[in-house]
Amino acid sequence: MGIQMIGIDHNRAVLDVRMIFSFTKKDAGKAVEALKQVPGIEGCVLLSTCNRMELWASTDGTFTGSLYEWLCMHREVSPRKYEEYFVSRRGREAVHHLFRLAGGLESKILGEDQIVTQVGDALALAREHYAADHVLETLFRQAVTAAKKVKTNVPLSPSDT
Repeated sequence: MGIQMIGIDHNRAVLDVRMIFSFTKKDAGKAVEALKQVPGIEGCVLLSTCNRMELWASTDGTFTGSLYEWLCMHREVSPRKYEEYFVSRRGREAVHHLFRLAGGLESKILGEDQIVTQVGDALALAREHYAADHVLETLFRQAVTAAKKVKTNVPLSPSDT
Protein backbone atom coordinates (compact mmCIF):
# COMPACT_ATOMS: atom_id res chain seq x y z
CA MET A 1 0.00 0.00 0.00
CA GLY A 2 1.37 3.40 -0.92
CA ILE A 3 0.28 7.02 -0.90
CA GLN A 4 1.15 9.41 -3.66
CA MET A 5 0.03 12.75 -4.97
CA ILE A 6 0.64 15.18 -7.77
CA GLY A 7 -0.12 18.84 -7.58
CA ILE A 8 0.09 22.23 -9.18
CA ASP A 9 -0.17 25.42 -7.16
CA HIS A 10 0.28 29.19 -7.07
CA ASN A 11 4.02 28.81 -6.39
CA ARG A 12 4.68 26.80 -9.54
CA ALA A 13 2.20 28.03 -12.12
CA VAL A 14 0.32 31.15 -13.17
CA LEU A 15 -3.47 31.16 -13.08
CA ASP A 16 -3.85 30.40 -16.81
CA VAL A 17 -1.89 27.16 -16.41
CA ARG A 18 -3.65 26.22 -13.16
CA MET A 19 -7.03 26.71 -14.84
CA ILE A 20 -6.27 23.92 -17.33
CA PHE A 21 -6.15 21.53 -14.39
CA SER A 22 -8.90 23.01 -12.24
CA PHE A 23 -12.07 21.01 -11.62
CA THR A 24 -15.65 21.90 -10.82
CA LYS A 25 -17.28 19.76 -8.17
CA LYS A 26 -19.09 17.76 -10.87
CA ASP A 27 -15.90 17.26 -12.92
CA ALA A 28 -13.95 16.28 -9.80
CA GLY A 29 -16.54 13.61 -9.00
CA LYS A 30 -16.26 12.16 -12.50
CA ALA A 31 -12.47 12.25 -12.30
CA VAL A 32 -12.22 10.33 -9.02
CA GLU A 33 -14.73 7.77 -10.27
CA ALA A 34 -12.60 7.26 -13.40
CA LEU A 35 -9.28 7.11 -11.53
CA LYS A 36 -10.69 4.60 -9.03
CA GLN A 37 -11.19 2.22 -11.98
CA VAL A 38 -7.47 2.17 -12.83
CA PRO A 39 -5.87 -1.13 -11.78
CA GLY A 40 -3.85 -0.70 -8.60
CA ILE A 41 -5.66 2.43 -7.40
CA GLU A 42 -7.35 1.66 -4.10
CA GLY A 43 -8.67 5.16 -3.42
CA CYS A 44 -8.34 8.74 -4.59
CA VAL A 45 -9.15 12.30 -3.58
CA LEU A 46 -9.05 15.39 -5.79
CA LEU A 47 -8.58 18.82 -4.22
CA SER A 48 -9.24 21.74 -6.56
CA THR A 49 -9.19 25.34 -5.32
CA CYS A 50 -8.38 28.69 -6.90
CA ASN A 51 -4.74 28.31 -5.87
CA ARG A 52 -4.09 24.60 -6.34
CA MET A 53 -5.11 21.24 -7.69
CA GLU A 54 -3.89 18.07 -6.03
CA LEU A 55 -4.67 14.52 -7.01
CA TRP A 56 -4.14 11.96 -4.23
CA ALA A 57 -4.13 8.19 -4.53
CA SER A 58 -3.58 5.20 -2.35
CA THR A 59 -2.20 2.35 -4.37
CA ASP A 60 -1.55 -1.33 -4.00
CA GLY A 61 1.67 -3.00 -5.05
CA THR A 62 0.47 -3.51 -8.63
CA PHE A 63 0.09 0.15 -9.64
CA THR A 64 2.90 1.12 -12.01
CA GLY A 65 1.23 4.05 -13.74
CA SER A 66 1.72 7.78 -13.42
CA LEU A 67 -0.89 10.02 -11.82
CA TYR A 68 0.45 12.89 -13.89
CA GLU A 69 0.06 11.03 -17.18
CA TRP A 70 -3.41 9.87 -16.17
CA LEU A 71 -4.39 13.46 -15.34
CA CYS A 72 -3.09 14.76 -18.68
CA MET A 73 -4.95 12.02 -20.53
CA HIS A 74 -8.11 12.84 -18.56
CA ARG A 75 -7.72 16.56 -19.39
CA GLU A 76 -6.70 15.77 -22.99
CA VAL A 77 -3.44 17.71 -22.85
CA SER A 78 0.13 16.77 -23.70
CA PRO A 79 2.08 15.55 -20.66
CA ARG A 80 5.31 17.14 -21.92
CA LYS A 81 3.80 20.62 -22.08
CA TYR A 82 2.97 21.03 -18.37
CA GLU A 83 5.25 18.67 -16.47
CA GLU A 84 7.49 21.47 -15.15
CA TYR A 85 4.54 22.94 -13.22
CA PHE A 86 3.77 19.82 -11.23
CA VAL A 87 5.23 18.35 -8.09
CA SER A 88 4.96 14.70 -7.17
CA ARG A 89 5.19 13.34 -3.63
CA ARG A 90 5.05 9.85 -2.18
CA GLY A 91 4.82 8.22 1.20
CA ARG A 92 5.97 10.21 4.20
CA GLU A 93 6.71 13.31 2.10
CA ALA A 94 3.12 13.32 0.79
CA VAL A 95 1.66 12.87 4.28
CA HIS A 96 3.83 15.66 5.67
CA HIS A 97 2.67 17.94 2.84
CA LEU A 98 -1.02 17.20 3.52
CA PHE A 99 -0.70 18.18 7.18
CA ARG A 100 1.13 21.40 6.25
CA LEU A 101 -1.49 22.11 3.60
CA ALA A 102 -4.47 21.55 5.90
CA GLY A 103 -2.84 23.76 8.52
CA GLY A 104 -2.54 26.64 6.07
CA LEU A 105 1.25 26.50 5.90
CA GLU A 106 1.25 26.08 2.10
CA SER A 107 -1.23 28.90 1.42
CA LYS A 108 -0.59 32.26 -0.23
CA ILE A 109 -1.61 33.84 3.06
CA LEU A 110 0.20 31.85 5.72
CA GLY A 111 -2.22 30.21 8.12
CA GLU A 112 -5.40 31.02 6.20
CA ASP A 113 -8.22 28.81 7.37
CA GLN A 114 -10.29 28.19 4.22
CA ILE A 115 -7.98 25.39 3.14
CA VAL A 116 -8.89 23.12 6.06
CA THR A 117 -12.53 23.26 4.93
CA GLN A 118 -11.50 22.65 1.32
CA VAL A 119 -9.44 19.60 2.32
CA GLY A 120 -12.43 18.22 4.23
CA ASP A 121 -14.73 18.97 1.29
CA ALA A 122 -12.39 17.13 -1.10
CA LEU A 123 -12.59 14.05 1.13
CA ALA A 124 -16.38 14.34 1.33
CA LEU A 125 -16.62 14.52 -2.46
CA ALA A 126 -14.43 11.43 -2.85
CA ARG A 127 -16.62 9.69 -0.29
CA GLU A 128 -19.80 10.62 -2.22
CA HIS A 129 -18.33 9.03 -5.34
CA TYR A 130 -17.08 5.92 -3.49
CA ALA A 131 -13.49 6.82 -4.33
CA ALA A 132 -12.00 7.30 -0.85
CA ASP A 133 -10.59 4.13 0.68
CA HIS A 134 -9.85 3.62 4.38
CA VAL A 135 -6.25 4.85 4.01
CA LEU A 136 -7.12 8.22 2.46
CA GLU A 137 -10.20 8.53 4.67
CA THR A 138 -8.07 8.19 7.79
CA LEU A 139 -5.23 10.36 6.49
CA PHE A 140 -7.45 13.26 5.40
CA ARG A 141 -9.58 13.14 8.56
CA GLN A 142 -6.47 13.25 10.73
CA ALA A 143 -5.03 16.17 8.75
CA VAL A 144 -8.28 18.13 9.11
CA THR A 145 -8.56 17.31 12.83
CA ALA A 146 -4.95 18.32 13.48
CA ALA A 147 -5.37 21.59 11.58
CA LYS A 148 -8.51 22.46 13.53
CA LYS A 149 -6.82 21.66 16.85
CA VAL A 150 -3.83 23.84 16.03
CA LYS A 151 -6.05 26.73 15.01
CA THR A 152 -8.07 26.60 18.24
CA ASN A 153 -4.98 26.35 20.44
CA VAL A 154 -2.83 29.04 18.82
CA PRO A 155 -2.73 32.32 20.74
CA LEU A 156 -4.08 35.26 18.76
CA SER A 157 -1.50 37.67 20.13
CA PRO A 158 1.50 37.58 22.48
CA SER A 159 -0.72 38.83 25.32
CA ASP A 160 -2.85 35.65 24.99
CA THR A 161 0.02 33.43 26.13
